[in-house]
Amino acid sequence: MDFWIQTGSPEARDVPGVVDNMPEAVAEMYPADTDRMILSWNGVPVSLVYCEDVQVMVDDIAAMLAMLAEGGEGTEGTGKPGYVRWGPSGFQAEWRIDRDGGDLVIDSRWDSVDWGPADLLNERGRLVVPAAYFRGQWLKVLRLLVDDITARSVVMEDTLIFDRVRAVLAAGTLPAASAEQIRKGARIPQATNRTGSAENTVEFRAVAGESAESGPVLWTVDSAVARLFTGHAALVSRLLGVPSGIGVPSGTGAGIDVAGLRDFCGAALDRYGLTDEGIERSLTVGFLATALELLHRAGHDVPPTDPAEQRAAWTALRDQHALQMPR
Repeated sequence: MDFWIQTGSPEARDVPGVVDNMPEAVAEMYPADTDRMILSWNGVPVSLVYCEDVQVMVDDIAAMLAMLAEGGEGTEGTGKPGYVRWGPSGFQAEWRIDRDGGDLVIDSRWDSVDWGPADLLNERGRLVVPAAYFRGQWLKVLRLLVDDITARSVVMEDTLIFDRVRAVLAAGTLPAASAEQIRKGARIPQATNRTGSAENTVEFRAVAGESAESGPVLWTVDSAVARLFTGHAALVSRLLGVPSGIGVPSGTGAGIDVAGLRDFCGAALDRYGLTDEGIERSLTVGFLATALELLHRAGHDVPPTDPAEQRAAWTALRDQHALQMPR
């Protein structure tokens, strides 16, 4: 893919007192020396600092995604959904965005890039990318920020931008999310079984090793799908010779040993990268993307893989699965 975003695993620290708004929350929450966001444009990587660059971009990201969600033909039927001007001191660029069917055609001009080659970016200024994929890459950035702010209980005096970002995240799951869920700020649909009710579902919860104490709900799913997923986990576990950490559903619950799942996902990714068996890869990829999203919700990113592009691809696939995995 010619465009992708790697959010990394930035350290999120507590923010004392009250901050003005969401951009200030981002600036205070992330230290300067933590993981950066990597944006790849036509094969050219650009590094962005969360507390300096991303905090300035938050409102513009939300506005861009809302604009793309509206679609339409634009002024005089040009099909041009918009224009974005990025304003951080270390990331000054402008993008003019047009539609071509299901794709976006973005013509860019790069004025100043502290952590990337502006001349090469300008040489590769036109980007063609599927619209849904492009939106998904930016949605995961907003989701990371919202999740970290929520987890750290950051208090903001003005929540206007934060509320706008949450609304964009909610709309990003449509058409699956209902109007009532969006009104309540839901990001993903409620799990239902084939009869349309919320009964006969299984909650996958994080547990710590041998501890019987349940942690947070990672995924709520139809019991039939839960049996399919855990059955697949058992097959892959036998193939690898590594415990999956994924418990068998009992009643309406199933435990996830997070440490075991982390080791299992690492072993599965290693095998996937080494095998040349195409059928094995096809049978594994969907299951593993689901397992990686469970791992992510338990507080871990995709385990390291080589090359870096492969890790980015798994992150993108995991994010696609996340949209269909209600809690």
